[in-house]
Amino acid sequence: MNPDKRSQIEKLEKFQSFFLAKIRCAPGMNASCYYIQRRNGKIIGHNLRMRPGAGLISANNDLNDYDRWPEVPPIRIGDNVWIGMNSIVLPGTTIGDNIVIASNSVVMKDIPSNSIPAGKL
Repeated sequence: MNPDKRSQIEKLEKFQSFFLAKIRCAPGMNASCYYIQRRNGKIIGHNLRMRPGAGLISANNDLNDYDRWPEVPPIRIGDNVWIGMNSIVLPGTTIGDNIVIASNSVVMKDIPSNSIPAGKL
């Protein structure tokens, strides 16, 4: 194998092992059970759990130019957060510590610590 290709694969494996250590999926599921778009970044605390179909979307397309993304603050997720099945976290939101986001929720604004939000937030 080409040494450059091997180096790229090793970097990808290191990234994946670090990334997957911070985000856990449902038992028996693989990493493709959720969607993460990281254009504007994300800051993730310890023990984030995401159920199948959950998504983190850190940027939307510019309405006048679909090849551009407006810059917004990164998604911030605290410690001990559970994101329920088919829930979506939208750009620039902050989720506090010790949160359970109910299934099928859309997180559009900041969520304070120690709560169980559900629905269109």
